[in-house]
Amino acid sequence: MKVLLLLALVAAAAAWPNFGFQSDAGGESDAQKQHDVNFLLHKIYGNIRDSDLKAKADSFDPAADLSHYSDGGEAVQKLVRDLKDDRLLQQRHWFSLFNPRQRHEALMLFDVLIHCKDWNTFVSNAAYFRQHMNEGEFVYALYVAVIHSPLTEHVVLPPLYEVTPHLFTNSEVIESAYRAKQTQKPGENFFWVHHQLTVRFDAERLSNYLDPVEELSWDKPIVQGFAPHTTYKYGGQFPSRPDNVDFEDVDGVARIRDLLIIESRIRDAIAHGYIVDKAGNHIDIMNERGIDVLGDVIESSCIALTSSTMELCTILLTLYLVDRVILMERTQGQSPSLHSGRTTFAGVSVDSVAIEGKLETYFEDFEYNLINAVDDTEQIADVDISTYVPRLNHKDFKIKVDVSNNKGEEVLATVRIFAWPHLDNNGIKFTFDEGRWNAIELDKFWVKCKYLVFCLSAILY
Repeated sequence: MKVLLLLALVAAAAAWPNFGFQSDAGGESDAQKQHDVNFLLHKIYGNIRDSDLKAKADSFDPAADLSHYSDGGEAVQKLVRDLKDDRLLQQRHWFSLFNPRQRHEALMLFDVLIHCKDWNTFVSNAAYFRQHMNEGEFVYALYVAVIHSPLTEHVVLPPLYEVTPHLFTNSEVIESAYRAKQTQKPGENFFWVHHQLTVRFDAERLSNYLDPVEELSWDKPIVQGFAPHTTYKYGGQFPSRPDNVDFEDVDGVARIRDLLIIESRIRDAIAHGYIVDKAGNHIDIMNERGIDVLGDVIESSCIALTSSTMELCTILLTLYLVDRVILMERTQGQSPSLHSGRTTFAGVSVDSVAIEGKLETYFEDFEYNLINAVDDTEQIADVDISTYVPRLNHKDFKIKVDVSNNKGEEVLATVRIFAWPHLDNNGIKFTFDEGRWNAIELDKFWVKCKYLVFCLSAILY
C-alpha cells in the first residue's frame, strides 16, 4: 500500500522522561513490584502461587489501619462492607464492563488501590481481594490501578491475551489504546483513540478493495453479522450477532427513542457550537477545548458535564461508535484554525524527509502462552501449552529526517509520524484534507534536538 507521510515536530511541555529502574523512597524496588504484579495475575482462576502474597491474602485486614489510605479509608470500608454483605459478584462468573453493577464493583476496588499510600498496602489489598472478588473484576481493577498509580510507575503489565487467553484465542485486539497515563484532556483522548480505530479499520478495508465502513442508522438493519468464536472462562460463548439484525428496545436498559433523542442533542450541539450544562449555562465548543468537552459528553466519563446520560451514552458508544466519531470529526472541521504558535516550533524546522526501504506487509504466526487458560493443581508441574495465530507484520524500514535547530541550545521535541492510504476505494487519489482524516499514527517519541543541524533516524518495527 502506498502511503503519504506527515511528520509533526512540536515542543514538549514536560521534561525528558526518566526511565530509571528504581524504588520509591522507603519502599519496595521496582523489581519486587514487577514480581508481585506478575504473580497476582498468574493463574488468575486459581490460588496465588507466591508464598509471600498468599500469606498477605490470608492475614491482611484491609480496614484495620485507615491511615494508609489517602481518602481516610472511605473506599476500602465501602468495599469491605459490600463483601461482608455478600453483595459482590461471585467468583467463576462471567464479567462484562457493560454490566453497570459489575463495572461499579471493579471501580470500587480500583478506588481502594489508587488511594493506597505505600506499596505494602497496595499489594496486600490486591492479594486479599484477589481471593475474595470475581476474577474479571479483579483483573480490570488491577490493570487500571497499575496504569494510573504513582506507586507502579515502572511496572510493566503482562499482555491480557496471556492473563485471560480464552478471551483472545480467535481474536485480534488493540492492546495499547488506553494504556497511556492519560490524565489531561480525556474527552480529546477518547476522540483520538476511537478515530484511530476507525481509520485503521478503513485502511484494512481499502487494502482488501472494500468500501469504507458506513454509518449506522437506527431505522435500518445491520447487514453483516458477527461471530467472535471466543468464550468466557465460565459462562459459555460470547454472544454472536446474525445478519440483518434490526435495532430493538432492550427492556430496563435503553429504548431506541431515547438514543435518537441523545443523538439529536449531540447533533444540535455541534450545529449550534455549544452544549448546555446541568445549570443551563452555554459552554462554547467552537474553540481549542471544544473537542475535549464534546468528547467528555459523548463518552459520559465521570467528569462529563451531562453525566446523567451515562448509561444511555454507554450503549450509544457500543452501537453507534462510527457515526459519533464522524460527528466529532465534523466538529473538528468546524472549529477555528489553530494559531501558528500552536502548530509551529519556533527556531526548529524539518529540512528533508527520506525513507529507506519499503513498507512491505506479510502475515506471520505469533505464538503465545495458554498456560493460564487451563485449570490445574499446584501438585503437578506446569506443561508448556501455546497456540499460534496469524498476525500482520511488516518489514523494517527507516525514516531519515534532517532537522535544523536555530534556538541556540539543545531542545526537547516530540516527533509524530503519520501515514495514510494513497488511493480511495475507487482508485482516486486522496486530497491532503481527505488524507489527513485517514491518517494513522505510526510512531510517537521524544528526541533531543542538538543545536544547528540534527539528523534523526527512526526505524519502524
